[in-house]
This record gives sequence, structure tokens and C-alpha cells, in this order.
Amino acid sequence: MNYLQFNDRGNFEPEEQALANYFGEGNYVGFYKKHFLRDKFQITKDDFIAGDINVMFHAMKQLGIEYSYDDYPACLKPYLHRNIWESTLGDVKKELFEEGYLKNPIFIKPKDSLKKFTGFVLETIDDLSNCKGAGNQTKIWCSEPVRFTSEFRCYFINDEYQKDLFGEIYIPRVMRVMDAWINPYTCCAIGSFRKEINEEDFYKVEDFIREELLCMRDKRDIDRRDWMFYKGFPKAFALDLGVLSTGEVALIEMNDAFSIGKYNGIDDKTYAKFLITRWEDLKNGRN
Repeated sequence: MNYLQFNDRGNFEPEEQALANYFGEGNYVGFYKKHFLRDKFQITKDDFIAGDINVMFHAMKQLGIEYSYDDYPACLKPYLHRNIWESTLGDVKKELFEEGYLKNPIFIKPKDSLKKFTGFVLETIDDLSNCKGAGNQTKIWCSEPVRFTSEFRCYFINDEYQKDLFGEIYIPRVMRVMDAWINPYTCCAIGSFRKEINEEDFYKVEDFIREELLCMRDKRDIDRRDWMFYKGFPKAFALDLGVLSTGEVALIEMNDAFSIGKYNGIDDKTYAKFLITRWEDLKNGRN
């Protein structure tokens, strides 16, 4: 069965509505978060489920799925273009309280999967209000602040068809659909975080995906194992990419498919494939 989470008003959010449209009437069951978290019903590995982050983690717990994730996979670190390190909120506070401010402001965000606060630039004690009560033991990512002129969310889906494209050279046709683009060759949808889309930056990001990440260049010495999808990546995921003020394309972070919302320009079928592919991945033990 396909289980889709209701919101508190008894309706579907856009993501679950897209899935309902895809599955069709009679092929899904709606449920309330509180009922599932209280184990009012159990799912099996034959089922599909979609909901918020707490629902998805509880679903994995019910099925005994061990989950781990990395915002910055090792093979993508060359594309960060900034220093990033791990710390704890307590260690950062200690340094902050010594002077009352940081001589070199840093961007911080939670490292754990259940995000306890939204990332922000930390400079003064007053900025700690953004931590929303997170404890000193909270693990965080720290990085040098940089300025992005454009930011894009890129949805990747890998299946047998995409694997067969390896080593071939294609000039992808990019279809603009409202605020997202679907690349039919890499099965990658790119949506902008901002209402005003910088098309020059978009094409920079699109070329970066094709030429750098997917290795779709005229490089005869590239081995199949060098392809991004063969480096232990999930079969469906999202990358947040941005164009820096220096003009370089940089990785902002990697996101798991089940935690990603639906952009208006992405059709229901593509979004459903995105989530279903990842859920099958998780059930088969691939983090």
C-alpha cells in the first residue's frame, strides 16, 4: 500500500498531493502523523510511505533501516570552494563568549539529520537566538561565509536508462517549466531558490552538472566507476548548487530525496519517481 501523510487540517501538502495524483484514487491511504508516530499502524517493506522528516525516520525505525547521511560527500569536497569543518555548538559558544564576538564570523548549521535550527552566520552573542534552544552537545557544520549570487536545487534520479548513457556525449536539451528545468538526458531537474532566475548562472550550473559531476565530456580515459552514481551515492538525491561572487559553481550541500519538497515546475510523475526510487533504495539498505 502507498501511505501519504495528511497535514493537521486533514489535507495533503503539495508533495503528498502530487503523489496522490500519481497513484490515483483508491491506490493510496492517507494518515495523520500522530497516529503513525504512536504506532497505530505498521508498514512493511512492500509499502511506500511519504511524509515529513519525523514520519520518514519513524518509518525507517519500524523497518529496521539503519540510516546515515553526509551533507558533504568526499568526492564532492573539491567543489565546496570554502573551508568546512565539524564542531559542536558548545565549542563555538566558548570561543564566542571569550570576546563577545567572533573576529572571523562563521556560518553554522546542524550536522544531525533532524535539523534543530536553520543555518546562519554567527558573529555576536545576539546571533545565538537563532539556535532555538539547541544544546551545547549539538553537532554542527562550520564554514567560512561566502556570497552566492544564485542558488539552485538540482534533483537527480538514476536508473538503468541513465546508466546506459555513460561515456556518450550529449548536448542536453533543457526545457524551462515555470521555475524549474527538466534535463531529459541526466534526469536532473533544476529549480531556483529565488523568484528572479539568473539564466546565465543557470546555464553555468547546468554545464557544471553535465561536464564535471556527470563526466559527460570528451574524456576517453574516464572509467565507469568515476561516475558520480557509482561512488555509493543514493539513486535519488538533490544537490544545492550555487554560483559564487567569484563566478565559480560551488556545492552548497547534498540532500536526501525523502527530505526534499516539490518545485512548482516539476511534474507529479517526475517527483513521484524521485521519492519512490529513493524509498526502494533505503529498503535495500543503500544509504
